[in-house]
Amino acid sequence: MCDDCFGPLDVKYDFPNITKNTFSNREYTYWRYFELLPIEEKSNIVSINAGMTPLVKADKLGEKLGLKNLYIKNDSVNPTFSFKDRPAG
Repeated sequence: MCDDCFGPLDVKYDFPNITKNTFSNREYTYWRYFELLPIEEKSNIVSINAGMTPLVKADKLGEKLGLKNLYIKNDSVNPTFSFKDRPAG
């Protein structure tokens, strides 16, 4: 939101200079996508390295629910073993 008029902000990306290789060799956190996030300086990033947790296929639960492809997000690998770390990144 704009601080002056409280209107929406327009997002502008430098897509011609952003490729899959831009992100592939970086640490596996969501900060690897820095160029796509609303942050101007990398020095402003504070992180507890949460997020980017794995999806685990839940075959038995999926079978009971009649779902062929059920996946569960495993947030127990976050620093405090909880989904509550996710907003803190």
